[in-house]
Amino acid sequence: MTVSGNEGMIWGVVTANHVSEINDSDFNIIPATNNKVQWDEVWYYTVEDRKKFGEEFKLMHDDLQRMKAFDIKCLPD
Repeated sequence: MTVSGNEGMIWGVVTANHVSEINDSDFNIIPATNNKVQWDEVWYYTVEDRKKFGEEFKLMHDDLQRMKAFDIKCLPD
């Protein structure tokens, strides 16, 4: 995590178990597998009064990495 003035950024690795189905209009329904899934995320945010999150928040993640984690066939073999 880094903060400069009123802007901050966090880079992290999300790790979880896939315990519920994913209903996504792009991928239909992906059933739960209870497999471990992992992907990188970067959060950008603004800070107010040096102690709380501001109005702006953006989430950036690697969609290809997430699709592979959930065994979504995203590229031809």
